[in-house]
Amino acid sequence: MHLVRFLCAAALVILHADASSTTGDASVSVPAQKLRSDDCTQRGNDGHSKTALGLHNMLKFPLVAQCHGFIMRGGGASDDAASAVVGGAVVDVSAGKQTEKASKVVDATSSDLRKPVKGMPSLFHPEEAVYDRYAACLAATESLRQTRDAIILRGADRDSSNPVKRILKASRFTLSGNPNLERDSMEFQRANTQYLVNSGKIIRALGLSVTQFNKIGREVSKDEVLKERVTEQAYLYRLAASLNMDKIPLIEDSQSQELLKAHRRKRIQMFARSMAEIEDLRTSQTQRLMNACNVERLPDGINICDPQVLPLLSPKVRAVCDAFPLQAEDVIKKYGLNSDEFNNMLEEAHRNPVFRWRVKKYMSKTSEEASSP
Repeated sequence: MHLVRFLCAAALVILHADASSTTGDASVSVPAQKLRSDDCTQRGNDGHSKTALGLHNMLKFPLVAQCHGFIMRGGGASDDAASAVVGGAVVDVSAGKQTEKASKVVDATSSDLRKPVKGMPSLFHPEEAVYDRYAACLAATESLRQTRDAIILRGADRDSSNPVKRILKASRFTLSGNPNLERDSMEFQRANTQYLVNSGKIIRALGLSVTQFNKIGREVSKDEVLKERVTEQAYLYRLAASLNMDKIPLIEDSQSQELLKAHRRKRIQMFARSMAEIEDLRTSQTQRLMNACNVERLPDGINICDPQVLPLLSPKVRAVCDAFPLQAEDVIKKYGLNSDEFNNMLEEAHRNPVFRWRVKKYMSKTSEEASSP
């Protein structure tokens, strides 16, 4: 009975200590693990926490876990370290000290902010391009946050040296529902600092400064409609990054124009040869038809292949007229063309005198080659 009372008292002490570590420090704003809308807390002047709604669970796209305006704040790491990173300095936690390296943070100009990210469809108008860049920053830093959380949670799952904490492993939660991580450990601080530094680099590379990013985040968190649009735009960026289209880049060839002209010339030659062979086929079919009808020539001004004339003709004549289009199509395929391409070239030959002259030249050359021994 005494042991049970002792364990319960120890549990209350641990929970009270965890709650104090969570709410006592007024500068820790974002937990290290994946945040929920009710987990993102902002400290007020009186030291009490106030809810700062984020994008993660407010909308249907579960991809952004940071609280707007607080992505560059430490998730339990040294608050001085977080402030140093926000100010443009680099924190060297592994050496156990903070060393500021001179870093020049170039804020994006107003003209740059009005330009959307190239190569992506945007839900925003050109004058709202700053929100498009903000969504790109959210999507780009999401993987960094996941890596940081994985490192911290993996360290939190290790067996604690305290036997009471090991027995009460199920109670390792703070009052806000977040796991009680070892915030003072070197691994925890190193993971957070690495996340802060890399996130700052990504944000600046996308055309925003950390100050601008936090300012836009506070503005977005106050507008539910804008918040949803930003989340959907960030979702588009994450989706585009996850797709692998296996595209082959086009290689610029200095001889591409020459090859295109040669291909065009080759197609015209094939068209001329098919025209010459179809003309020979038409002549032979006409001669066979005249022999079958015992006439020296067909009537002038009458198209025997006219659908309105065909029913009036004899079965032999209709058979010849019906077979000719199929035979002509076989000739076209023989020279590597299709019916649509042949008809387009035939129409161009009727319309374009220069093209018609070139076709006739190739046809005459083909006839000379066929007649030569």
